[in-house]
Amino acid sequence: MNGESTNLPTDTRFVVIDVETSGLSSRRDRILQVAAVEVQRDGTIVNEWATHIRPRFGRFGRVGPTHVHGLTAASLGAAPVFRVIAPDLADRLHGVVVVGHNVDFDWEFVTRSLRRVGVPLAPAARLCTLDLSRSLDPEKLVRHKLSEVCARNGVELANAHDALADARATAQVLPHLLDQAGLDPQSLAQHRAYRSSTTPGRRRKKKAWWRP
Repeated sequence: MNGESTNLPTDTRFVVIDVETSGLSSRRDRILQVAAVEVQRDGTIVNEWATHIRPRFGRFGRVGPTHVHGLTAASLGAAPVFRVIAPDLADRLHGVVVVGHNVDFDWEFVTRSLRRVGVPLAPAARLCTLDLSRSLDPEKLVRHKLSEVCARNGVELANAHDALADARATAQVLPHLLDQAGLDPQSLAQHRAYRSSTTPGRRRKKKAWWRP
């Protein structure tokens, strides 16, 4: 866990984020799609938001592994550039616990992209469902890719590697994992899956997920 832990308020808001990107480096690559799904502790989805993003075609304009995310230059041609959607994204991440499956990967892309266009982002705690799932498997008997965590918890994951589909599935898995770990807002901040600072921790790259 990064930073000092404190108890969270009982009305904690969770927003699941997921990004599809042109590569694995937040410095060299760009976000092509981003989704944010607000979910309550009991699994009720409050709202959903997602958008494709048009990269500036040039040095950083590649779309990367189309065989994974299905995005092409043509399909992104009418999408807004990141600068246009940045204020809305930052607003959705204000005052919430940001959740993701390997959240540091998504968070690093989001924070760097917002800094790049000069949009401020308030400090936000983060909760990693990948780490949470792994904590429930100390003997390392199962795998913890999102698709497999969903299957074990009876959550359907349709259209994997679509940002909204992945964020929605993560939101639906979250209450199952919290229940299995015996966590509530008062104990969540003590768990190793929780990061209290905005500084990205060690990033687990999704290399295995990018193979056809």
